[in-house]
Amino acid sequence: MNALFVRIADHGAIVNAEKFKKIAGTDFFEFKSHQIRMPCYYLPGRLLAITHGFFKQSDRIPSSEIARAERIRQEDESYFAGQAGTAKWRT
Repeated sequence: MNALFVRIADHGAIVNAEKFKKIAGTDFFEFKSHQIRMPCYYLPGRLLAITHGFFKQSDRIPSSEIARAERIRQEDESYFAGQAGTAKWRT
């Protein structure tokens, strides 16, 4: 997984759809490594925020994991709205 993070940081994109792809029907993307999935989304300034990780047990991503990613994104947006102009990340 770490190699994927380094690749996207160095080159700005991962073209291998088996390792990084858009989640159909959402505006999320996912890092993939075997059964490990990490939903993420882009922020302004070409930043990438990873919401959480999970083990994928079936062919489809569970709707509960998509809902969790959306909830985390909303929490991040409300947190950073109060942090305008700072580079402080959630701790």
